[in-house]
Amino acid sequence: MHSTDRITQLPTEITIEVFRHLMKHDIHHPLSLPCKFIPKKRNLGHANSRCLNYNSDDVCLCWQLDLLSAVMVCKSWYLIGLEIIRPPAQVNLQGIQLPWLPLINYSDDSRKYPFRSRLVSLMKESKLANLAFHREVRHLEIDFASFDTIPSRSAQNNNKNIQESVHHATALSEMKELIKLCTQTEKLDIVFDANFEKLVSCTSITFQSTEVAAITDDKNCLIDSCNFLQQTLIQQGRNCQVKRLDFISIDPNRRCPCCVGAKWDQYLFPLITCLTSVETLVLHSVVPSADVLEALNSSNLTKIVFYKSVMMIPDKEEASPRGKASTSINRVPPALWRKIKHVEIYEDIEEATTWNFTKYLTELVDNVHDLESFVLQFDTNEANEKCLSLAQRSSIHNIPIDPNPVSEHYMTDTSSPLYRLQVKCKDTLQRLILVNVPIKM
Repeated sequence: MHSTDRITQLPTEITIEVFRHLMKHDIHHPLSLPCKFIPKKRNLGHANSRCLNYNSDDVCLCWQLDLLSAVMVCKSWYLIGLEIIRPPAQVNLQGIQLPWLPLINYSDDSRKYPFRSRLVSLMKESKLANLAFHREVRHLEIDFASFDTIPSRSAQNNNKNIQESVHHATALSEMKELIKLCTQTEKLDIVFDANFEKLVSCTSITFQSTEVAAITDDKNCLIDSCNFLQQTLIQQGRNCQVKRLDFISIDPNRRCPCCVGAKWDQYLFPLITCLTSVETLVLHSVVPSADVLEALNSSNLTKIVFYKSVMMIPDKEEASPRGKASTSINRVPPALWRKIKHVEIYEDIEEATTWNFTKYLTELVDNVHDLESFVLQFDTNEANEKCLSLAQRSSIHNIPIDPNPVSEHYMTDTSSPLYRLQVKCKDTLQRLILVNVPIKM
């Protein structure tokens, strides 16, 4: 302990130079090992640079964790490490996301989270040393494919296909540790994948610590994971900390939003019902079932964001809660709509000429009550994603209705659903933003 104290008392300038030397060491060695986690983009092989530039195509991100492993000794070393990790232009800026934070939700092609094991160890060290590292995380992602993987193969047994689910207990345990250690988590993502229906009832192979497989027939892997996560969230008090809940489609280009969760998402019930403080619900190319939406048990939920999720529900889908097939807007239960004060809709710029304005917005007007803000935006993916990142409960006070020609047109055209929206919510509507909405629908 005495020697450790002496080391931590080194002058700041010397400590900084030591850390910088460690991080730059591999730059001058062309035979340095390639990064085993982050591949280069454009299929050019693996990254082999460990230089201090971050988040570019050819740069290994593992160096951030290498440095953090060295600085998790005392507060002064930790602060020095953050100064080195941050890009120079951001060192003195408040509210800038630390570069290592995205690593916690980075998943590889096999839907595994390769950095989580190491981050959990670092967070435990941070907690023991009373540092801020483990309190920096605000955002966690849950992908059930990381807990139970269904191989893309089948075996013939009495002319029947048998599917095997390989359970990854370590990944689920890491998720539990993250929930425990990340005491400031406010945003939770749940990945939607149509293939999760295979986790509902299948033959499960669970690998124990001895690597001997224990087989259990007809096991609902999905609900087992949901129950486990629900218990962890409640035990740690995190269920009342999550303010934003995102449902994200894993493959929006191949699965329509209403199909991605159609045969399995009702099993999310234990997980969804325990989240009692959600304020914002974001649907990324996902139209969840009415059961899931009804399970939202938060009295604070006042905002819903549709990102490429407003659509006509195909005839094969079940009818809406009101007994009629319609759009995804009508899928939201009436009890939930009565709580919603803010609605945002984001679509690709190409959809502006084909989007069914009259149908979609008429249903929206029919459903909302006392709406305070409404955003309808058709833009590029980059612009839409930037708005989504800011979708967390923003203040709308003292922000008038956007005075642009498009807004003025709809506010005076009595045949427009937006005119009806203004009339219906005349005492509450404070903010209206229309981006790339054509004047003539």
